[in-house]
Amino acid sequence: MLWIREFLVFFGMINISLKKIRRWWQIRTGRFDTPIDGDVPFWVISLCFQLLLLGLLAKLLIPNFDLRKKVVVVADQNDVVEIIEQPEPEIEFQDFDLSELDNQSLEELEVAAALDAPLVDINEQPPVTVEMATSNLAGDFLADSTSFESSEILTSVYSTGSVGNVVAKATGAVDRLTQEIMESLEDNATLVVWLFDQSASLERQRDEIENRIDRVYRELNLLEEANSKAFEKEEVKPLLTQVYAFGQGVSRALPEPTDDVDKIKSAIGSVERDDSGIENVFGAVIRCVKDLSDYRKIDRKTGLRKRNVMLVVLSDESGDDGQLIDEAIKSCEKSEIPVYVIGVPAPFGRAQSPVKWRDPDPQFDQRVQIALVSQGPESLMPERLKLDFTGARFEDLEMIDSGFGPFNLTRLCYQSGGIYFAVHPNRRKGRVNRRETSVYSSDLRYFFDADVMKRYQPDY
Repeated sequence: MLWIREFLVFFGMINISLKKIRRWWQIRTGRFDTPIDGDVPFWVISLCFQLLLLGLLAKLLIPNFDLRKKVVVVADQNDVVEIIEQPEPEIEFQDFDLSELDNQSLEELEVAAALDAPLVDINEQPPVTVEMATSNLAGDFLADSTSFESSEILTSVYSTGSVGNVVAKATGAVDRLTQEIMESLEDNATLVVWLFDQSASLERQRDEIENRIDRVYRELNLLEEANSKAFEKEEVKPLLTQVYAFGQGVSRALPEPTDDVDKIKSAIGSVERDDSGIENVFGAVIRCVKDLSDYRKIDRKTGLRKRNVMLVVLSDESGDDGQLIDEAIKSCEKSEIPVYVIGVPAPFGRAQSPVKWRDPDPQFDQRVQIALVSQGPESLMPERLKLDFTGARFEDLEMIDSGFGPFNLTRLCYQSGGIYFAVHPNRRKGRVNRRETSVYSSDLRYFFDADVMKRYQPDY
């Protein structure tokens, strides 16, 4: 108990010292109150005690190694092991002046250096030429191939697509697609396949695209005047178009691909409405790739695929057959067919969006209604809490734009090398009221800068 008595003596000495300091402060300043009044002395004593305790614990717990000793293990002939601790020799480095050596010492130094490793000045050595061993394995493989079909087994470098592209109208997406078609024609003859959703809500956008088809072929005439490679063969039509429609099923609007603009516009206009409410978009993509597989075969004469093929999907939902997404991606990657989707923005963290809807049949009630439509989420699963607020009405959090399209459709574009276009006519800065939302559009209250949102792209 000796240490307790010493601690009490130490505590008493501190208390006496504090009283002297307090008295000195009062005499010097003429004030009764001092900075060490109240709980300050106890804080100081507590701090000193804790520092002392930490020091004792550190001394007890940290091993005390003598770094200047090394352990030598010695074994004699009888395999008796002896451990000897020897102090490491001290090494001192001093500057060495060669001018202090005589000729004999210099000669001895040169001999010693010659017996050891030679000193080489890198700057004075000539460059060394290294011959690389090369392998012609790929060339031998190609030389031994008997037909162009063998090149199909080679893995091609395939780039990912683009997401987070926003436009206000479907025609804006078509203008961007025109550039993609022109670039494809510079590489090879191209087949563009349009897949139209048969929902009533897309009749207006189908009409806009039908009227925009003329521009694509006007641009084609300019490309022909520029002597594009796609126009070198007179017997080959550089740009062909095919039209499909999908809903609960899939149908082909043209018997064969054509370059006749009137037939194309007539096929788009003849797409019938499907009131089933089911959109099997991924099944439609798989069907198209299967039907067009002959166009992606290798031409024996040129060694290239017969045509480039582009799939353009027009849809305002996320699709009801999401279980086929992996099969759709695999088929597109195998045939190297990019998929472009003119779709809708997905609501942030929600599977459904409230959409302003009016019955397309004028014989029924034409008042605007709100319907829940599957347009999300932008990620694999919804990542937003569903909360209600008290008040006159119990409503969910306001829907906001995620900056991306539905996950499965956007992933299809991304992995196939295409582009997803998120179309919404009310895209602007600030809050959008429900009365300002266009008919057949989702009731999203806020939109964000697409360039900013690309930094938060989901993992596709």
